[in-house]
Amino acid sequence: MAVVILLNAVLLIANVASFSGMLSTGNYSQFIKMIFIFTPAYLGGITIFLSASYMLDAHDELAVQATTDHMTGLYNRRFFLIESKRTLQLASRHKGELCVMICDIDHFKEVNDNYGHATGDRVVKEFAKILKASLRNEDLLARYGGEEFVALLPQTSKEKALFVAERMRRETEDLSIATEKGEVKLTACFGVSAVQEYGCLLYTSDAADDLLCV
Repeated sequence: MAVVILLNAVLLIANVASFSGMLSTGNYSQFIKMIFIFTPAYLGGITIFLSASYMLDAHDELAVQATTDHMTGLYNRRFFLIESKRTLQLASRHKGELCVMICDIDHFKEVNDNYGHATGDRVVKEFAKILKASLRNEDLLARYGGEEFVALLPQTSKEKALFVAERMRRETEDLSIATEKGEVKLTACFGVSAVQEYGCLLYTSDAADDLLCV
């Protein structure tokens, strides 16, 4: 649309210049010929560019959907398992410290049963915010399933990981979610383990892809 408006403006200026004598009839005809020759090519290039941009945006959107948990905005389980291999390989190569953190919300089924699944979704989102706010950009955090979350903390000692987990636990206890059926209070449990040997890490799942080796 912008291109069409621009061309109309150019033609209008050319017409005004022709009528006012600023542009000769011969030059005006030559100008019109150039317009008709180059305009289709220009519009074709613009169309190809816009189509390519649209396809690139669509590809990026699909990539986000494939790697992100739609509810929390964190990485999903599939992406975590794939990216974990790279993180473990780097830690193994550089002999760096690495900790694994697993956490879940206590008695989450009771929240859904007593307050409804909509409130359960809010609980998961708020818990995810607490986890994300306590971790660094280089940490790998994902929603592993339901109310369960998992994180890899590279270049982190077990003592530091435990400190972070304790802070998350306290912030979870301080969280209060108001609902029509009353206030929802939460607790959560956290497990932290330092990787001692870089061999295979087996996550609790029947999927073969859950076996991560370095």
